[in-house]
Amino acid sequence: MTTQEILSMISDPDSNPNMEVIKRIRQNPLKGKTETDKEQMVCWTPNAQFTNYVMGGKECRPSGLVYIDLDSTGDFDYNKELSYLKNNPHVLAAWQSVRGVGLGSLHKVDWADALNFKQAFSHTVNVMKSYGSSTGYVDWNCQHISRVNFLTFSEQLYVNWDSKSVDCPKGIIYSYITPSTCIRVHDTFLPQDGAVLLKHETELDDWNEGELTRFIPEGREYTKLFAGIEPYAVGQRNTRLFKLGCWILKLNPQISRSELVTQIQQVNLNKCPTPLSVAEVGSIAGSVIKAAKNGKLFAPTRKRKTWFKRGCGLTPKQKQVISAQNMAVYKKEKTLACLREVVEGLNKISHKVTQKSVAEASGKSVATVKRYWKTLNGK
Repeated sequence: MTTQEILSMISDPDSNPNMEVIKRIRQNPLKGKTETDKEQMVCWTPNAQFTNYVMGGKECRPSGLVYIDLDSTGDFDYNKELSYLKNNPHVLAAWQSVRGVGLGSLHKVDWADALNFKQAFSHTVNVMKSYGSSTGYVDWNCQHISRVNFLTFSEQLYVNWDSKSVDCPKGIIYSYITPSTCIRVHDTFLPQDGAVLLKHETELDDWNEGELTRFIPEGREYTKLFAGIEPYAVGQRNTRLFKLGCWILKLNPQISRSELVTQIQQVNLNKCPTPLSVAEVGSIAGSVIKAAKNGKLFAPTRKRKTWFKRGCGLTPKQKQVISAQNMAVYKKEKTLACLREVVEGLNKISHKVTQKSVAEASGKSVATVKRYWKTLNGK
């Protein structure tokens, strides 16, 4: 779900899934949220998107935003603090807290990533102070990139889509360039070069109208660009950039040598504290193209069974549930087919068919055979 969609729900009581709970909390704001309220409320992560594992590595996709919470403690002046946020050109959005007395805000920080997020948070707080905000109300628990925020409702939602990114202080290493000109590749941005639109993962190209998801029992080869989280140290640069170039070419066989050089060079500049020279990057691109011609392109794939159409609108959680349900049905049918084949084989040799004999012949446990016994006997 996009930030724009989240902000739309924050300002629209009809589409806000937490509306009933929020109403109850605001009737008694001093009491705050109970544990029951927290269990019922939908949350989101403003600073980044997360998935469990992608090709063996944890994936964290920074949003280019930093969420900062102003708690309504002491002599907190809501209207005064809101006016300071509105005057801050780096504030993308500001809204009422769940209790309706505090403030939440999103600050545009394009360079914030998993490695430097605490520094980005601290620097953004200092920038807030320069625009009048009373930073003594800042909730410093928000300085973690994985901060979870309850989806609130705000009649006074402030949004500035023309907000500008906070400048990055000297000495902070970061891995990103402006999102408006790039696509995300795990923890690196790759620039769009003219009309060339890079694919960053394998996609199906034969979707039927209205089809959002598809299960392929035998699986289909899948790969995804993986740039990693850590900066590329000296000694790693050539290998890491070569592998990334292989992935780019595997997924985008139509791109030219110059386009490939451009893409690798951008990653080189943003992932390597000590970047390689342009000539070295050109040599890496040449090696990638040579490897492709020799059929030795390094681009590991794995079999994917459940596929989702790009832009299907499903959340990561919904996709996980659908994938798990598909696999459960697939494994059940596969086990049943195996047991039926074993039963058929035992009948052919006139061997007594019992749960124990089927288990021994199939390699399955007796408990597994017992679960399918009625089905095997047509009951």
